[in-house]
Amino acid sequence: MGPQPTILEQILRLHAELRERLSQFRLTPLQAAVLLYLHRHPDVGTMRLAEALRLKAPTTTPVIQDLFRKRLITRSAPTRDGRARPVTLTNKGAVLIPQILKSIEGIRLEEAEPADEQETSWG
Repeated sequence: MGPQPTILEQILRLHAELRERLSQFRLTPLQAAVLLYLHRHPDVGTMRLAEALRLKAPTTTPVIQDLFRKRLITRSAPTRDGRARPVTLTNKGAVLIPQILKSIEGIRLEEAEPADEQETSWG
């Protein structure tokens, strides 16, 4: 038995597994994370969303735009100051939540086993 996979190798395997499972919804792991966050925190502003998911605005903006185009989220009218536009799930987005949760059920970081020694030997 070879060396244990590094945390980075485990994370990459986990990300690949998430991508594969979420592909049926045409979502990336980041898009799914945004939807799940909005499910738990409706009407959150994009700045707060970015902070909560530890993202920067250049990463958050295209994700929000993609989800809006897919009609999975909606943006509320600007607040009084004209800047903040809270984001919330549409009915179409809300319907996906239990399906997303079911599709990723059982994924665990520690279950990510290397296929063979050579595949994970980076150093």
